[in-house]
Amino acid sequence: EDREIARKSLRADTGKEGGYNERLDKMEKDTGLGGKFRGALLSLSGFEQVMHFAFGRESKEGNAIVAAIDKAGNVKTDAVNAKMTGLRDFFTQQAGSEYRGDVLRYELTSKRSITADANGGKMKLTPAEAIQATMMWRQPDGKRHMEGTPSTKWHYTQAFVDQIEAQLSPEAKALRGYLTEQYTSEYARLNPIYRDLYGVDLPQNALYSPLTVTPQKVSSGEMNDPVTGAAISATSSTPGALRTRGISVAEPEFRDSLQTYIRHTMQMEHWMAFAKVSTDTAALLNNRDVRNSIEEKGGEEASKVLGKWLEYFAQGGTKDAASQLAFNSILGRLVNHAASVALVGRASVLVIQSLQLGSALAEMPAGAYAVRLGKLLTGQLNWGTAMHSEYIQRRMHEMPPLVRQAMAGLEGLKPSRLTYATSKLGQLIGGADALFTAGTYAMVYDYQLKNAPENLSQAEKEAWAHAAAERSTDRVAQPVKASQRSIYENLNTSPLAKLTWAFASEARQKMALSAWAVADRPMAEKLRVLAVTWGIGGMGAAILRAAIRDAKSDDDDEVFDEKNWSPKRLLLSAATGPLQGIPVLGNNLEAAIFAAAGEYHQEGDIISGTKQLGAAIKDIPDAVTGQQDATKDFKDVEALLSAMGYFNSEAAAAGSLSHLARDLFGAVKNFTPN
Repeated sequence: EDREIARKSLRADTGKEGGYNERLDKMEKDTGLGGKFRGALLSLSGFEQVMHFAFGRESKEGNAIVAAIDKAGNVKTDAVNAKMTGLRDFFTQQAGSEYRGDVLRYELTSKRSITADANGGKMKLTPAEAIQATMMWRQPDGKRHMEGTPSTKWHYTQAFVDQIEAQLSPEAKALRGYLTEQYTSEYARLNPIYRDLYGVDLPQNALYSPLTVTPQKVSSGEMNDPVTGAAISATSSTPGALRTRGISVAEPEFRDSLQTYIRHTMQMEHWMAFAKVSTDTAALLNNRDVRNSIEEKGGEEASKVLGKWLEYFAQGGTKDAASQLAFNSILGRLVNHAASVALVGRASVLVIQSLQLGSALAEMPAGAYAVRLGKLLTGQLNWGTAMHSEYIQRRMHEMPPLVRQAMAGLEGLKPSRLTYATSKLGQLIGGADALFTAGTYAMVYDYQLKNAPENLSQAEKEAWAHAAAERSTDRVAQPVKASQRSIYENLNTSPLAKLTWAFASEARQKMALSAWAVADRPMAEKLRVLAVTWGIGGMGAAILRAAIRDAKSDDDDEVFDEKNWSPKRLLLSAATGPLQGIPVLGNNLEAAIFAAAGEYHQEGDIISGTKQLGAAIKDIPDAVTGQQDATKDFKDVEALLSAMGYFNSEAAAAGSLSHLARDLFGAVKNFTPN
């Protein structure tokens, strides 16, 4: 009955009955350029924006769905963070320090130090792979796979397991115990959700862990589970861990038990957080009458995009796990190294984060913003309290895509004192984002508190203001939550696609924010949002980058380098900066516009550092003989290390540190007397 009431409310919010002829008319209208543009915009918009387009900003049921999805996202993030923090603490405790813990993790997962007799030969395993074999053997279903059948080419035995067991170090056995404890304790959280959804208890397997097999042959409509390799329905929202294991025998694949645990965590924490809300939301939005009303108002594309969002909420854990698999491939490691080399150690990356303070303008009148910015900068708005709030601390763990990509590159490096120091340097990016986003959050909270409903108590007003401030900050800060990214972004799990979105995600968000503001918001709000996107995010970023380039310029004779400070160039940068939000094409469009205007264009893609490699190699003889100045030497060393860093962990770390060294050297050289 509640669902039927909610469906009627949602249909009323669309303002459309959803009749056949009316939907047909809408479909014909959408064949034009305007309809195609709106469809593309929906694919590049966040979930809240799509819901507002379909049901309006004031829809009670629509906003309740958005709030429930955000809450589920927070639950998932907190749970994953707790698991990953616990894992890091385990290695730190085992090894005695965080750095030694990283070394221990690397040794357990990378060195094939265990040899055992299997299938007529010698099998070499890492300790983490050996742990997976022993954890499978102790489960009846796992033992069945390992023993095989008379017709299979593999037949693992107790002797094989005994040989492994004898070679496991105390640390490896401790890791197995830790993983076993984590898997076992998961049942207490899983079963209540499972019972609520399906009406029966989830069977509990003793000493449970995922059984990993070689990817099985899949039929039409099926896919391989990214954690186990088993064949499952491509449309299923139930992870493989909650399914009957079947009776067939598949060839075991002894995968890294640590990575298996991480992928399993991504999958299961998503399911636990989203299972109930995604089921309830699908029951509302997949209703035929509701869909018909959506299609009459927003067209067929609006209905399709909402359907894709429902698919992501149901299957996002499996997609997260698949993404984790991709990031452990050679290509994944390469692009992660590329991101860390491109970002870590660059002063410009940290300075640009300060522009985040300007985004609060989009969420309040200009006068109110000016007052609160002044109060913030003079210590009157509890910036520190905001920084330590649950909202900002969660954001620090989850991180924007750009920061996450860089940190993934650092975490993939072979541990050394150099790479460890670089990883700590990389944390400054996430810290800078959190710091300035906390400023935005503090300003918006103060504004919302002043405008809270008068019929609430003071405690209720504060809770209302915090919730409103979180929603507002999510709209204008660098996207972190999946619901604040676009569905097109969320559904792309390949390393190259994620790398593209790491650099395009915020620009995409600001483009969508501006487009929807222009479409249906009051004039004052339109102007403020456009000012945030093209004024602060465009012109502000262009001025900051020009200042940074000038500060480390090679030219001793120029205080203000004309190519950096040309008014024409700054205007072009401001106008074209948001185009980076168009994946793949954005940078090329920007370069084409600069070329058409006859203006110098600063290269800025992920491999731009390699483009100076040839010149750096050519300069080596002059550097050796001392025929070029130190500034040029720094630039050449930076180019060499950056290019090598895509393939070598130590060079990647050194390349990041070279950015910092060059920036400091250039600044000191330019701002001190000769």
